[in-house]
Amino acid sequence: MIKSYVVGIFLFFGGILVGWKGHSFVDSIEQTVFPVATQGSSLIPTPTQTNEHQQNALSNNDNQAPRFFSSDSLLNNTQLGMVIELIKQDLDEQHQSQLNQNVVRYANSLLVSGTNAESTEQRLLALLGNFDTKEDVLDVLAKFYSKERKYQKAISALYNLRSMKNFDNEYQSITHRIDVLINKTVSEKESLGFESELKDFYEFLLSKEPDNFDIQYRYAEFEYENRNYLHAEQLLAVLLHHPSYASQSEVLMKKVQRQNELIENGVIPVPLEKAGEHYLVSVLINNQEPVKLIIDTGATLSILSPKVIQNLGMNLEDVEQHMSFSTANGVVKAPVLELESMAIRNHMVRHVKVGVLSSLSHTKVGGLLGMNFLNQFVFFLDQKNNTLELTELE
Repeated sequence: MIKSYVVGIFLFFGGILVGWKGHSFVDSIEQTVFPVATQGSSLIPTPTQTNEHQQNALSNNDNQAPRFFSSDSLLNNTQLGMVIELIKQDLDEQHQSQLNQNVVRYANSLLVSGTNAESTEQRLLALLGNFDTKEDVLDVLAKFYSKERKYQKAISALYNLRSMKNFDNEYQSITHRIDVLINKTVSEKESLGFESELKDFYEFLLSKEPDNFDIQYRYAEFEYENRNYLHAEQLLAVLLHHPSYASQSEVLMKKVQRQNELIENGVIPVPLEKAGEHYLVSVLINNQEPVKLIIDTGATLSILSPKVIQNLGMNLEDVEQHMSFSTANGVVKAPVLELESMAIRNHMVRHVKVGVLSSLSHTKVGGLLGMNFLNQFVFFLDQKNNTLELTELE
């Protein structure tokens, strides 16, 4: 009898502890952004049946205040998910206020508790079910995702949080946090070369905020750089009528239209990378890995570094031909060998001779692209648009 009584009291206290003032935590979470913890997970071990003592505890609570209302007890409550599923209670104002305070404390404690990330995420998502503390929990959730470098999820949480604010200082503060995370995401994906993921990210941002003209312009620049000229033109068409973006959009639109004209005439401009005063172009050598070379119209012969030659599987020891080259350290004699091919896009030159200079060993580039390649085409270096235009000789 005593044992049954104790079990009943425990479940009664547990029920009040996480009773959500009539709100279902499942209904309160946006399904498309936050995956709700499901039955069978470690967070919500749903029992198959409720025994008599549990039923008594659930039906005879009389809104009495639990004696262990503390963030510590919440943190240590392994039955949290089960109780959420078992009972949704209405508390009086005093006890609801007490619960709200401890939910916020619990959410913050999760952030620093060292609990594994998956469990922390699930528990924070569950806490969103308490409507009175949803803003505070969203804030903690955004910080958690940022800490885990899940920037897109953090941005989603902040967009949801901002939608609950007026256009005031808090709204502006959240907007600033979103902008910081956007810049981090773009920088990270650009450094890793994740072009496809970055495109998806811009689409995600516009789905959240269709009238964000800054994002539209940055997306248009991205599409231009990746030669998606039609979409870039579509994005810019809207911005041309915006007073704050009309001028820069008009400049970019002219570049887009110029590229479209070249394509219509059978010329596909090759994007270049600017490095100080030099322009780098990606060149495919012997149909192997592409190598970045500096365009040097003053070089009669193309030049490669010994490292590139080694990566190509070629041996310099058997090279018989040598030539003199003028360098910053004076005239040096260097080996010359013949490559099977060099190609920029679909523009290929076969049997190309190149010099190999050891002075290039400590540079980040693979060498120089000289006139013995460029003279095989009609070429134009468009410094304004940072592109190289190549046309086959007639």
